[in-house]
Amino acid sequence: MITSEQTKKTQEYLAAADREFAARNPLSATERLWDAVVCTLSAVAEYNGWPHSNRDELYDVAVRLNDLDDDADEPLLSGFSSVGGGPDRVRFGLFAIGDGRDEDACMITKWVIGMIRDLDARHDDVAAKSAR
Repeated sequence: MITSEQTKKTQEYLAAADREFAARNPLSATERLWDAVVCTLSAVAEYNGWPHSNRDELYDVAVRLNDLDDDADEPLLSGFSSVGGGPDRVRFGLFAIGDGRDEDACMITKWVIGMIRDLDARHDDVAAKSAR
């Protein structure tokens, strides 16, 4: 689903966010985290032919992925909201470096990538069994 090039781009966004947090630039850091989420969810959407041209459509992609996950919780959806709202929270003075949201946002993005890899592995396993 996600190519190595897309994964690399997402990792670059995450690394940039880490650098921005370290430099105490929360607005830029939260924007890079959002870029990572958009990159990841857009790759999934493109692979599946799902619309993904705006925030609502990206949320629908997150909902679809969440429905595929066996976890009864909805960390992907809450993470989507958390990461997506990060820049505005900084602009309105509701975000402070070290309040945990920065770490949560990175964790959610990495979790999405891991979940997609798991889904890919399941798909490959089913395809291999079907080919026999």
